[in-house]
Amino acid sequence: MSADSPTLSIIIPAFNEQDYLPRYLPTVLASAARWEETAGGTAEVIVVDNASTDATAVIAEELGARVVFEPTRNIARVRNTGAAQAHGQFLFFVDADTALPLGAISAAVDAMEHGAHVGGAIPPIYRCRRFGARALCGYWDWYRARHGGAQGVAHFCTAAQGAPSSSWTNCASNPRPAATTSGRRGECSGGRTLLLRG
Repeated sequence: MSADSPTLSIIIPAFNEQDYLPRYLPTVLASAARWEETAGGTAEVIVVDNASTDATAVIAEELGARVVFEPTRNIARVRNTGAAQAHGQFLFFVDADTALPLGAISAAVDAMEHGAHVGGAIPPIYRCRRFGARALCGYWDWYRARHGGAQGVAHFCTAAQGAPSSSWTNCASNPRPAATTSGRRGECSGGRTLLLRG
């Protein structure tokens, strides 16, 4: 990873994520390193500390991320702060409690290089223990597939488009390796699985 003229900027919003960063940030770094090896580009990882009251910033720096600060508690503003500090032509946004497979970033950049200039997202497959949560998540999957919606645990766009807009396109067709997120903010106690399509 290099901050010198990076091609790709990975932006991670973070509020009190000290328990999650040691588990999940290494998977993001590994996915970025895989992309660097295969594509020959350089990546930077930016953790946007959203006024955390724990050791989020310290841990992020120790793990190799560049930390920037955003005091206003608003997820869109936090992501936009990261985008404003980014140097890469490609922007990849991922939540701090999400584990990426090695091929996730490579597939996202490939999609951007081949036409997904406005943006794209990694659609989730939910694995929930509670019936009500499974029913809700199943409905959301159906609705998203039918109407072309995009979720926000991991998404991407070109820097030329600025921060993610409402004009998202889901990556289409071929399944890629799955990524998991803790699901700690939702009903899915078993975590959410994200299937990257590219």
